Amino acid sequence: MKIREIFIRSTSEAENIMQKIGVDEIGIKVMSPKTSYKYIYLKDMTLTQCHIIKQVALSNDTDAAVHKQVITGKVEKSDILLFGTLKQLNRIADSLSHQQFKLKEVAAEIKKIVENKKNRLWKFRGKELDLSEKKAIMGILNVTPDSFSDGGKFNKIDDALTRCETMIKEGADIIDVGGESTRPGAGKVNLDEELERVIPVIEKIKQNFDLPVSIDTYKSKVAIEAANAGVEIVNDISGLNFDDNMADVIAENKLGCCIMHILGTPEDMQKNPYYDDVIDEINDYFMGAIEKGLKAGIETESMVIDPGIGFGKRVIDNVTILNRLGEFNIHGLPVLIGLSRKSFMGKILGLDVDDRLYSTLGAQIVAFMRGADIIRVHDVKAAYDSLRIAEAIVNEVNTP
Repeated sequence: MKIREIFIRSTSEAENIMQKIGVDEIGIKVMSPKTSYKYIYLKDMTLTQCHIIKQVALSNDTDAAVHKQVITGKVEKSDILLFGTLKQLNRIADSLSHQQFKLKEVAAEIKKIVENKKNRLWKFRGKELDLSEKKAIMGILNVTPDSFSDGGKFNKIDDALTRCETMIKEGADIIDVGGESTRPGAGKVNLDEELERVIPVIEKIKQNFDLPVSIDTYKSKVAIEAANAGVEIVNDISGLNFDDNMADVIAENKLGCCIMHILGTPEDMQKNPYYDDVIDEINDYFMGAIEKGLKAGIETESMVIDPGIGFGKRVIDNVTILNRLGEFNIHGLPVLIGLSRKSFMGKILGLDVDDRLYSTLGAQIVAFMRGADIIRVHDVKAAYDSLRIAEAIVNEVNTP
């Protein structure tokens, strides 16, 4: 007889273990929801709501943590930490759905979280990228003179094409072309200059290589011309907010869309950024941007979200985002993360931009483990090898 502790990270992993044991399929369906705990945070709940949710949780053999003065009535509202297995949370939601005091709406949100299934297919212009088992790598191609890491290296078309070919050979799934630096403090580039930088490069890439190309821009007119040149994706650092026509352009051209969070603009985003709750505020931002996209006609399957590491963030904000990346799954969309050589790593370790490869790889592996689906990088080969070995370990790949 042997007894040991095992670690189960998901219901699907629990189901695989039960199948190995030989549990019948009906039993697996009954038991798998009992194997996965979820934690749900409810903000600004009334005392009545707190009391009811607490009692309903207790009646389902779990609990809900509330402010210590809820019982005395000395506070008007309290946040709640509700936790339990998927089965318990479903029962709690069912019970609350019959209650008054706006608890039907609370029940619907709990159900949404419990039943949430993240979209694993990113669709754009008749193509799709399957993110279910293999994380995608987006290779950065900056055709700018002043980007923080590689500015001036690929301004000429031949140099840009050579770099593109290298990244494809190294494992890039998408090439992201940018014609305006968005580093902290960067000034704006006028429309004509941005078009002159990116369109010839995009045209040459599409003529020579067969893989999706993204345009890194917040200008709708650049997106239109890039779409005409063959681009499939728009990577908008403003989350559809800087240009009112951007969402319409993406919808009309059936482009993929990366909605990124930014606080402020590149010129001022790092001037004393502050959040009361960085995850909560970014999630609110995403909800508004996604709604804007849907109203314009962008399909849900065409969207991904990016919490915008370094775009109006302090060091603590960046590390919190990475550590709690899974909390963005509430939107049901793939998550893109851009970490490559970012300044927060330099501040933590005291490193210049050219010395941040290894710290970048460490952060990228954490992002992978926390649920990132697309990794935007400068160093494709290093990212590819580290992500593929991480996937092989997590999936327990067995090769000859």
